[in-house]
Amino acid sequence: MKSLTQTRAASTHDRIERLAFIFYAPHGTRVCELGPGQSIVVGRDAEAEVALEAHGVSRRHAKFSWPAEGPQVEDLGSTNGTRLNGRTVVRAAVTAGDALVLGDVSIGVVARRAAEPLPTVLDGYERFLSKLEDEVVRAHAFHRSFGVLRIGPRIEGAAVSAMVQAVRSAVRPVDSVGWYGSRQLLALLPEADEEATAAMAKALVSRDDVELVVSLACYPGDGADAQALISALGDAARMRKRGQTLAHATTKAPSKTSDVIVHSDAMRRVFAMAEKVAATPLPVLILGETGSGKEVLARHLHATSKRKSKPFVGINCAAIPATLLESTLFGHEKGAFTGAERRAKGVFEQGDGGTVFLDEIGELSPQAQAALLRVLETRRFTRVGGETDVVVDVRLLAATHRDLEAAVEAGTFRADLRFRIEGITLRLPSLRERPDDVLPLARRFLEIFGRTHSHVVKDFSPAAQAALGAYGWPGNVRELRNVVERCVVVADGAIVEVSDLPERVVERRSAAARGEVTVTLGDEERFQDVVSRQQEALERSLIVEALKKEGGNQTRAAKRLQLPLRTLVHKMKALGIRKQFGVSA
Repeated sequence: MKSLTQTRAASTHDRIERLAFIFYAPHGTRVCELGPGQSIVVGRDAEAEVALEAHGVSRRHAKFSWPAEGPQVEDLGSTNGTRLNGRTVVRAAVTAGDALVLGDVSIGVVARRAAEPLPTVLDGYERFLSKLEDEVVRAHAFHRSFGVLRIGPRIEGAAVSAMVQAVRSAVRPVDSVGWYGSRQLLALLPEADEEATAAMAKALVSRDDVELVVSLACYPGDGADAQALISALGDAARMRKRGQTLAHATTKAPSKTSDVIVHSDAMRRVFAMAEKVAATPLPVLILGETGSGKEVLARHLHATSKRKSKPFVGINCAAIPATLLESTLFGHEKGAFTGAERRAKGVFEQGDGGTVFLDEIGELSPQAQAALLRVLETRRFTRVGGETDVVVDVRLLAATHRDLEAAVEAGTFRADLRFRIEGITLRLPSLRERPDDVLPLARRFLEIFGRTHSHVVKDFSPAAQAALGAYGWPGNVRELRNVVERCVVVADGAIVEVSDLPERVVERRSAAARGEVTVTLGDEERFQDVVSRQQEALERSLIVEALKKEGGNQTRAAKRLQLPLRTLVHKMKALGIRKQFGVSA
């Protein structure tokens, strides 16, 4: 007796000219066609017609063919088996509408005629992130907004292909869709404000053909850079209550001081100084690159101060349109402007008695700088549309990644305001300046995200640890946090392997990575010994090259290498590099 699948295939394959197999893999989507008399071998083997670098896929996993009796799939003795419409098969007929799974790769089957174009593919995570970064630059330049969605199946084990089809049919041609792990999607919605982004999210969770959960974030309100927006989506997803299908990034929980990792000497010095100034009323300016943890340090200062029982109110100045900034800082009266239906307190009034944190203060407009200076000097302000002064008592903490001294010289930042906010200056080192913190932070994030995603991941493999340590982390702690959460989502087992890391983290800017150097393992050598030797040779080569280009000047060479001078001097000594000429001793 023929199975239901075989009966359906027999009744449909004779009117289908070709089948398109859509491979939804974690690193991107591939489409492969199959016609009568053709066959396709799928697996991890580089010689397979469809080579898939994905977990759970065997070297020669399965074969798709179209003999006289119709299209079929055959498992080639794979380790994890081949699943067709939820059941494991050895050989079975396939037809349009079927859903297959090989390891963590889902496959949708679509009927098409020879003249029709191939189905649209999706971006891998790296390509999507690149598009998101480009959109941030464009939106900042033209003062635009846009939305980002993170989409997943509501029911564990639901067919990924149905989710993909639903999302692709809902978004606009201008929108981009990419993978987040192997079972979730990200969508970029250019020119979409908060209302339009929310409408798209609601439309997705309201569909009848597939059950989805969606988190949403908007630029600039929920994040002023790509890593901040990805992080905001993660926060929203974790804050989503049981049974809830939609969550906005504004529902995220505030950072806790328990997230602070003080492991390296550089961070110990920063927090030792923070302990000394926490109890004083002095304003503190925190300097550091985007994503380095400035808000975490600000919250730590508040939590260890005499004001810890009072409010901590923080805003990102770069994320607020100039037209709304005065109202955000100082509040407004009812009827002050269109839409002001009631009196609203601003940041300074909300933080009365406690701490106000102004992140990216260097982005304030000249008008906002003047208004802020008056508050700091008089402790008084007037709400927008009001006539009466409001008196407040707040401690100001400010942060920026910009060079305020250069901004003062350029005339874009007031010198008197700079002196007001620089009571004490604390500089947070970038993550590449404190490599000793990378693994402790990564392991803390593993623990946190393992609980929130109900997937216990104990540690990183030695190769993954080496990749984490070698990467430069331009997005700092925020980027590391996002990378680790994605690892928890995509990892199969209890250990994060190097294949679970994003491509940019494991890429090495070296001749070996470009295939110009061949490295072999000697009979008596261990893998780690060879890796260490090659890493030392690479570091020596890069340092010597930088020193030669800078005429032996270590300060300029350190800047060229984006290393702290102290780190460069230490590496030169360890690698035996002569000081004067930058050549091996």
